[in-house]
Amino acid sequence: MAIDSRRDSSSGEYPRYKGLLKAVEGLGFHDHLCLIYETPEEQFAAVVPFVRIGLERGERCVYVADENTSGEVLERMEKGGVDIKAALAKGALSVISKKEAYLKQGYFDPDWMIGFLKDAADAAKSDGYTGLRVTGEMTWMLGGDPGSDRLIEYESKLNYFFPENDALAICQYNIGRFSPEIIMDVIRTHPLVIYRGQVCRNFYYTSPEEMLLPNQGYLEVSRLLYNILERERLESLNNLSEDTIGRMEQEAGEIERIGRTGSWELDVESGRAAWSVGACRLLGLDPGMPPERFEEHLRVYVPGSAKELGEAVKKSLETGQPYELDLELAGSGRWVIARGGVKRSLDGRVTGLRGIVVDMTGRKRAEPANVNFSSGLLPICAYCKKIRNDKGSWEGLEKFLHERTGAEFTHCICPDCAEKFAKKDIGMA
Repeated sequence: MAIDSRRDSSSGEYPRYKGLLKAVEGLGFHDHLCLIYETPEEQFAAVVPFVRIGLERGERCVYVADENTSGEVLERMEKGGVDIKAALAKGALSVISKKEAYLKQGYFDPDWMIGFLKDAADAAKSDGYTGLRVTGEMTWMLGGDPGSDRLIEYESKLNYFFPENDALAICQYNIGRFSPEIIMDVIRTHPLVIYRGQVCRNFYYTSPEEMLLPNQGYLEVSRLLYNILERERLESLNNLSEDTIGRMEQEAGEIERIGRTGSWELDVESGRAAWSVGACRLLGLDPGMPPERFEEHLRVYVPGSAKELGEAVKKSLETGQPYELDLELAGSGRWVIARGGVKRSLDGRVTGLRGIVVDMTGRKRAEPANVNFSSGLLPICAYCKKIRNDKGSWEGLEKFLHERTGAEFTHCICPDCAEKFAKKDIGMA
């Protein structure tokens, strides 16, 4: 049945409850939740989608009404997209009272009620349903009926029942009707809690083995003291982790400096890039304000290298293949090796790129000169000893060798020149 977008929030279509609807869709057999609500809107925003989804999945759904009448519950369900006539007619949906469930014997017995749920789950499977889905308004226990004081015992024992049966339930509690003491125990007996439009895993959940022990006051004190110690331990670990991370970042920066390397990452969805300090150092970027977008940094290369890198990045994102390039930086005569590869999500989608840059200026200079001398000889001036390079320009021997080998020069006088020139200069010849 199509859902009219103008219907009330119980349909889950209103933006305020879209997150809740998604969370309810994620529930399955063996889940045991409590719903703590303040208003009917909060109440039905959770339980109506809970029932509708169960019917769509072929489960038998039972709603135990008390605070609201059966008519009010069915009206809310219809507004929330449930085809109540069809569901009621074939027995997929039942809206019953406390006297047909919790108080069927005239008093409340937790063990009998769990047996009742067991029989209902088995009957649902026998009738061709995938399982049983139950939700109940727990205000029935405020009537003072015999056995109602055993409510928390019942809620705790349900945590033995649900893991072993194809069933799940939401127990509804109006926070304005119950005492804080009861609400605290309700929270402790439910692994999952729905509150203010959120389905939350319950940090305060207590296992039935512990919950059903006597001397709960003593146990609660022990839990509080344990939590205090645990919090202190976690804070100490957190502080240690921050120190460790700081040291690791410092060491990584030092390794980048020594190795003349740097790293970067690109997020495809946002288009933003992140640069390590080493990468900023090599590429001449401002570490305090590096370019946010990857393409903005292409200006640091000579035009040919910038074009080559841009095309390689595009191809890598399209094909998933890595790349490796030798790139020349603009205005400095320096070169870097650029390597990159894709990042993928768990489902295999390409989510970005990551890569490194490595300074290769020395190696580049050490490569053989790109001079095409068919004779195998270097054209060197017989007088000044300058060499003609591949561009036809003349340059000093020292510069020529330095740019092609990375060699540095220190000046001295050989013995022959010392004999021939130095003595003459000082008048000893």
